[in-house]
Amino acid sequence: MKLGRVSETIMQRSILKYLPVGDSGRIIAPSPYETCAGVDLEASEDVVFSDVSLYGEEEQLGVFAIDQALNEVLIKGAIPVGVNIGIMMPRETEEVFLRAMAEQMSRSCGRWKASVLGIQAEVSPVLSQTVIRVTAVGAVKKDRLMQKPDKSVSRDIVLTKWIGAEGTLRILRKEQKALSERFVPAFLQGVESWQEMLPAGEEIEIARCSGVTTMRQVTDGGIFAALWYLAAETGTGLEVRMDAIPIRQETVEICEYFRINPYQLTSAGCLLMLVEDGGALTEKMSANGISASVLGRTAAGNDKVILRGEERRFLDRPAQDQLLKLYNE
Repeated sequence: MKLGRVSETIMQRSILKYLPVGDSGRIIAPSPYETCAGVDLEASEDVVFSDVSLYGEEEQLGVFAIDQALNEVLIKGAIPVGVNIGIMMPRETEEVFLRAMAEQMSRSCGRWKASVLGIQAEVSPVLSQTVIRVTAVGAVKKDRLMQKPDKSVSRDIVLTKWIGAEGTLRILRKEQKALSERFVPAFLQGVESWQEMLPAGEEIEIARCSGVTTMRQVTDGGIFAALWYLAAETGTGLEVRMDAIPIRQETVEICEYFRINPYQLTSAGCLLMLVEDGGALTEKMSANGISASVLGRTAAGNDKVILRGEERRFLDRPAQDQLLKLYNE
């Protein structure tokens, strides 16, 4: 495609054709000529925004960004209204790739029942990877906004689903050829099905109804970074058992193949929660078909301790996400 903003024709036939997913709350319709987005909200509601930027080569890049951004909005207690999308592509990008991205994002927004509030697409002369930026917008009643972390000491730390699922999917999409030479098709097809695990609306609602006031999505830097930020946000220490952190064997094997540490791998859709009775919460999650595990507890002081058998070690400050190793190489 030509450098600069994509043409009106391309916008119509390869983007807007695939993204009309409703107009709930939208007061400015996306078009090839529009550069603003707007929503109409009630006076009794606040607006919550979440920005996510990702880069890569896969057609599903927009889906990962949408799921991550809308999960963040839900964590704050808001109901998703829609997403504003910006796409920057390298000069060699073909229109068929853009169309495929639009189709993928349309299906994602349909699952969320979220409108596309606005979209811009541009071809840049300085990029080697596609960059997508998603701004999720949510509406929340003023008395339902979750913004104060639970600073009380001695709470159970609960994790939903499995670490590294999102990162494993993104590795698969980027390194499909190499992985298909190493693993049988059934193995890789099983990983493909994990895409459905990334939206976290159901478990967020269960947690909120169970009195959880502190939640954090496991994103950049993986579970180790998320635990660090959780402790910093609440002003507590923590003790977590390494063997309690759930991880799928597929993630272990794919990460070993690329020499990636899965504990420092982005895991959108995977949530950390603080709650008085972690056992009761995991039972509620399990009753609704959602895997959840108690990892440990918060503690007085600032020590962030990982227990591995008899070994005790302190959690390091958050490191660069391991997914970046594939791009650095």
